Amino acid sequence: MDLLKDSLILLTRIVTILPLVLIMTLFMGRRSIGELPIFDFLILMSLGAVVGADIADPKVEHIHTAIAIVMIAIFQKIIAYFKIHSRSFGKRLHLNQLLSLKMVHF
Repeated sequence: MDLLKDSLILLTRIVTILPLVLIMTLFMGRRSIGELPIFDFLILMSLGAVVGADIADPKVEHIHTAIAIVMIAIFQKIIAYFKIHSRSFGKRLHLNQLLSLKMVHF
């Protein structure tokens, strides 16, 4: 009986939190993984950690997870706005791409 109750709680948490993550991800904007700047990649990893903690640990309050997801999405939108509208701010947050191969001989 305990296993069934825990499974239903877990299913409820998954069904409620994943649509919120989808909505917030669409709110933040669509990009392919190859085009992600480092900051957006870190935001994505943070979202995954927050959602994973919510699903894996029932001691984590569900509402706090939802608030954290919304706050992370809003924070990302604010930073993206400033990166677009302030060139100097955008340059500070942008990491230059590294050239992995300088010369290739076959």
